[in-house]
Amino acid sequence: MFDELKAPFAQEDLEWRVQRAGMHKDNGEWAIVLTYITNRAIMDRLDAVVEPQNWQNLFTEGPDGGVMCGIGLRCITKRDGRSDWRWKWDGAPNTDIESVKGGLSDAMKRAAVHWGIGRYLYKLPATWAKITKNGKYTARGQDKYSEVKYNFKWDPPDLPDWALPQDDRLVDTDYIKETQDKIARLIDDSKDILSEESIQTYRLDYGAIQSNEDARNALGAVEDDLIKLRRGERKAEKEIY
Repeated sequence: MFDELKAPFAQEDLEWRVQRAGMHKDNGEWAIVLTYITNRAIMDRLDAVVEPQNWQNLFTEGPDGGVMCGIGLRCITKRDGRSDWRWKWDGAPNTDIESVKGGLSDAMKRAAVHWGIGRYLYKLPATWAKITKNGKYTARGQDKYSEVKYNFKWDPPDLPDWALPQDDRLVDTDYIKETQDKIARLIDDSKDILSEESIQTYRLDYGAIQSNEDARNALGAVEDDLIKLRRGERKAEKEIY
């Protein structure tokens, strides 16, 4: 049971929050993000693993106006088949936005971690978001030089293989080949800004792709490098003129 509770979640069950964001004078917007599981995903996991009648949650007032949440599981502990409720508790302060709802949500997430639910996410460091024009999320940053505030779009970073559900750890040969071809086209289209050494390194990297995750990471690395190189090229042109 506990291995099932601890299993990684699908990406659609995760939510992302910006920890820090800003603008670099050379490389443009940036955001460092953290990931969390949703409360809906926690409840779905408990329903699937222990069934709805075998778990419950309780909320009480915590220190300094915060919220405490307890998650109880019905466990068979007696030889005659009788069961006892086992509880694990944790708390959270009320949040600035939707304070009561935010406090309840955060307290339940923390209590779930005591049962192993989503605990693996604590191993994930704060990660750079993918800055894209049509990103799923919006971040607000500020240029530290001009102090101008602005919004920009971003997508979540790719998760490492160990943080993906078993079904997501696939080796799709068609996807891998398609990604390798895309990387090859990017390299061919960017020979004007790439050194021969860089071209050979990229070719070795995408030739060594063995999984879907390898393919995503390799493509992301090439795209990020080319964006930075193009920005550097534009900056050099501005300085010349």
